[in-house]
Amino acid sequence: MLRVAAVCLLVASVSAIRFPSDREKIEEWAKWTMVRQLEEATPVGLDLAHVSVVYRHGDRSPTSAMPGDKTTEEFWTFGGGGWGELSPIGMRQLYKLGKKLYGRYADGSKFLSDTYKAKEMFVHCTDKNRTVVSAMSNLAGMYSRPKAQVNNDYPDGGYPVYSAAILTEFFIDRRAGGTDEVFRVLYHDSENSDFRVITPYVEGCTDDYCPVEVLERLAAKYAPPGGIDAFCQQRIAM
Repeated sequence: MLRVAAVCLLVASVSAIRFPSDREKIEEWAKWTMVRQLEEATPVGLDLAHVSVVYRHGDRSPTSAMPGDKTTEEFWTFGGGGWGELSPIGMRQLYKLGKKLYGRYADGSKFLSDTYKAKEMFVHCTDKNRTVVSAMSNLAGMYSRPKAQVNNDYPDGGYPVYSAAILTEFFIDRRAGGTDEVFRVLYHDSENSDFRVITPYVEGCTDDYCPVEVLERLAAKYAPPGGIDAFCQQRIAM
């Protein structure tokens, strides 16, 4: 009888746990990020001129097996990309992100054109297969719409993806009639001039490892007064 009572108590405790829904997670996350309607996020009297979208690769397979693990690639059920490669789930994640970006910046605000234009977009990623495929999946989600026409709305042979930092940048200056070269020159001058591993020079970090606590301390130390939102919305005298 005591054993039965203990089991019933355990079941009752577990059933009382409630996990938030996906919508509740998104709504809560939106309170702390810029994930909201573009019109609400844009300060009054200002026009959107440049957008940088930074994201990691999608879901991937393990980069290596644990010691003693006899499960090898032939046992996998989620795609045959290989160790460390993007999985079909990861491709779908970035494809969905592309659809959301299109809805926000093309369908919604008309910041981007309805169809693909190379002068409006510049895509960078690291030289790993999983990041290149992530970037291409993202672009496919943006422009592989049912109403799109091959070789008209987007290139049939794929999209230009450049190996650098994993950064998708939209360059637009409609008054100049094309790509804003100032952004492009500034980015390449600072990003590609010299590549260095800086973690050995950061107190508390090693050659290839930096604890989260150290990053949090540095983020708090160098955070702009008033928070990042206030900093990004400051008026800049030209």
